[in-house]
Amino acid sequence: MPVLGAGSSKPLGFPDWGELIERLRSHPEVNASHLAFPAGSKTSSAEVLFEHFRQSLRHSPDESSEPFSIRKRQVRLRWLSVVRDCLYQGVAQVSSHPYLRQFVELIAKAPLTVNYNFDDSVEEMLDELRVSGGVAQQAYETVWEPTVQFSLDSGVIYHPNGFLPREHKRAGSAWLTFSEESFEDQLIDAQHGVYSTLLSHFFRNTGLLIGISLNDPTLRNLLRQCARANPGHVHYYVAYSEKPAAELTREVLLQRDARFRTFNVVTLSLCDTEICALARILSMSDEDFAILADDAGVPKNFVFYLSGPVGVGKTTVLSHLKCLRVFSEWLEPKPELVLKAADSLTECERASVDAWIDRQFKNKNLLLSRLEHQLCACDRSLIDPLAFADTGSRSKRVQELLALFAGHGGPVRGAVVLLVGSPEILDLRSKSRHKQGSVEYLRSLQERFSSLWSCDSGEGVEVFVVDTAELSIREVVHEVSKIIHLEDFRPVDLRDVANRFGVTGGNVS
Repeated sequence: MPVLGAGSSKPLGFPDWGELIERLRSHPEVNASHLAFPAGSKTSSAEVLFEHFRQSLRHSPDESSEPFSIRKRQVRLRWLSVVRDCLYQGVAQVSSHPYLRQFVELIAKAPLTVNYNFDDSVEEMLDELRVSGGVAQQAYETVWEPTVQFSLDSGVIYHPNGFLPREHKRAGSAWLTFSEESFEDQLIDAQHGVYSTLLSHFFRNTGLLIGISLNDPTLRNLLRQCARANPGHVHYYVAYSEKPAAELTREVLLQRDARFRTFNVVTLSLCDTEICALARILSMSDEDFAILADDAGVPKNFVFYLSGPVGVGKTTVLSHLKCLRVFSEWLEPKPELVLKAADSLTECERASVDAWIDRQFKNKNLLLSRLEHQLCACDRSLIDPLAFADTGSRSKRVQELLALFAGHGGPVRGAVVLLVGSPEILDLRSKSRHKQGSVEYLRSLQERFSSLWSCDSGEGVEVFVVDTAELSIREVVHEVSKIIHLEDFRPVDLRDVANRFGVTGGNVS
């Protein structure tokens, strides 16, 4: 879901807020160059200019004889005409934009594009694409009312601050969110749920914020609501940078982390060339993207395995990561025996459980191996069953498990996120889900998971560890999400880990 701000229109010559205010001051119908504005917000300056404009028309002989309602409407229309003159003054043709045209096909296919700008550059680009016979030949729809029902399933362009097209033949809004009063009203409306439709789109779709200022209080409020309600759902924020991404400073990285903590946005610091490249990548066919990724040496998929003892919160965390491709622990309804603690199973019961579990993990590995260019999270790594095996049968269990994956190139590599917690809390959670066990069993199980990944030796594979003790569910989800989206991808060779665990029990000598 593209989300566009003033920065996306700037390359065409559209003025920023301060420049637009200055143009309005010097416009002959406003004639306010002599007015000295006190230091303050630009919205206050816009409010003062409109009041000056309104009062000057009120004293006009042509206006005095009209009814008040007519005069009020005429003032608004003339003010919009003045703003249009100043907004489009010296603006270049849309074809000269360095990167926005590359996003047009994405905009045409997206269910909604949020455009905080007044101008109709996006609509002009869509018109050009339709005329040239591009893929975006379907109709698009421009709306500006927050509660309006959309008539299309894709290609909807929503202007929350109002819409002021270049030419009168294209219908625009009767208002603009441009003054102090209108911005304050917008904040009040947001608090009263007027923008619930927009909020719903942010909940359900992944946004790509381009040319946006995160200083906008309405947008900040919206993003914060999303972050609190669904801490695992992220949006991508393109922060314009004159330097390429490889030269990021510590200050930029700190800003990136702060934005993610507060708003769940992943910051992409990109220059014009990189933004254009991003647009081309997002519009590529699967085949072209596969070739590009292979040439660049990018992994086929980014798989993150959530590992850890029973009751630590893996399934709950996974339920909050729906912006990713997710794989649950089990692909089928689990039998009753799976609910029993592993150390309480008879030999016959263990054989039955192992056979069912083997089928689940074999099929899960098959599905993972067939993925193409996915960012996915998986409940349990493919070798997690080893932590439940008896010490005496561990080596045999390793061979059985690895044999399942032999026909598909072995277990799919992926980064491992190990969740740990207080055994007492894990026991309470397990019992609430009708799983059998004890504090001692869960403590032992957690130690075996640490041994599997050699966390206790300090010399094992590189896994991410999240201690869930004293953390709320939202905080745990946020920590896992941060690992997935901000940390370097560190895939683990699961076959090597399993073989080592079968021989040494996980400890490296």
